[in-house]
Amino acid sequence: MGGSALMSLGSRAMFAASAGMQVTGHNIANASVRGYSRQQVELQTSNGQFTGAGFFGKGADVASVTRLFDQNLTRQAAATQSQAAHDNIRYEQLQRMEGAFPLGESGMGYATSELFNAMADLANRPTDVPSREVVLSQASEVAARFNASAGQLRAMQSGVTSDLKLEVQAVNDLVERIAQTNDEIAKVSGIGQPPNDLLDQRDQLVNDLSKHLQITTVEASDGTVGVFVAGGQRLVLGAQTTALMVVADPGDLSRSALGVRDAGGLRVISSESLGSGSIGGLLRFQNDDLQAGSEMLDELARAVSERMNAQQALGIDMDGNAGEPLFAPVADTEGAAYGMRMVITSARGLAAATADSDNGNALAMAALRDENFIDTPHFANATMTDAYSALVGNIGVRVQSARVSSEISASVAASAEDARASKSGVNLDEEAARLIQYQQAYQAAAKVLQIAQQAFETLLQSGG
Repeated sequence: MGGSALMSLGSRAMFAASAGMQVTGHNIANASVRGYSRQQVELQTSNGQFTGAGFFGKGADVASVTRLFDQNLTRQAAATQSQAAHDNIRYEQLQRMEGAFPLGESGMGYATSELFNAMADLANRPTDVPSREVVLSQASEVAARFNASAGQLRAMQSGVTSDLKLEVQAVNDLVERIAQTNDEIAKVSGIGQPPNDLLDQRDQLVNDLSKHLQITTVEASDGTVGVFVAGGQRLVLGAQTTALMVVADPGDLSRSALGVRDAGGLRVISSESLGSGSIGGLLRFQNDDLQAGSEMLDELARAVSERMNAQQALGIDMDGNAGEPLFAPVADTEGAAYGMRMVITSARGLAAATADSDNGNALAMAALRDENFIDTPHFANATMTDAYSALVGNIGVRVQSARVSSEISASVAASAEDARASKSGVNLDEEAARLIQYQQAYQAAAKVLQIAQQAFETLLQSGG
């Protein structure tokens, strides 16, 4: 082998070792960067040169720089994070909702019991104006507590809508960035080498998007990925995007939904098709938990109002007139709990008497405390106290179930991310060992080059 061949071999070896150090240094620099996949130099043996004495090796060439990436692990990590985000945000919302139904003296059950107790006192002194004033005060307190709980639920609905708008804004931003990265990847897809850092950036963007929505990705031949949601709704296709928007739910204008505007106009996306993700969690809370809480509260308010009004109508007030309604009738569109209010302003208007007794109707009103007059879609033959306890219990069960789901899904997501990181993440100790290995290889290659140069100089001197 001539000196020039040895110099070529040494140069290749130095370049290979230098490439290894450069890639290792890149790994070390990006060890803390989210979504970065460890890269490595792929070397291949150069084809040997045939001579009469056989084939002589020509060293090694750098074939490519690849990233340690597992598509299945990455998709699994994204999917589990999507479910964790869904469960976590629903749990947070349910915790807030639980506060709208207090227990003890702050609760509606206590206020209603106090109203019935005041009715019992009135039965003992049916013509006593102060006792009548206490009844009116307690009735007003019952209405106020229904109003307060309903107001909190309405505020939560407004909060869900605001949160959805922020979520959709974040989604649209991520969608635009994925499309831009797609465009950059497509421009270099023809060179035959993977743009590792761009691919990592896009994977991280897709991973971030999956926390908001359950998505499906499809890779195209030009290296771009299409992103779809809700069973086929396109969000990204190459460099083209579709923006989401928050719209009123056609089935209930007080609630929110997701929509897209395409060639056919505005189209609402079914919330059932969205699956996991924080947006799916918000919509599930809105359409299931918040809706159920509002319905149960309205059922209680309507049952109390109608039953007490009916009993009031059976009595006679202090002026000898038939009892007028204690609570104002409420239209279904207004919400029975939110619109509940007392309409009797004079204590004389309480119909405590009957035709046979001056306290007969007051006794009947007081007896409502133990009467199973609440029979609605959510409550079957229950007293007011028992029905409110059932409402609180229903919300409590939802909270506990959501907490368990959130803890489990968070643990699963952490395990999936650990599995992805074990494959793609950077271990600084391992990189430090590789750096020393490449450094030694570089020094050895430099020695080969030095010896080749000395041999070449000796050859020139001999020829002279």
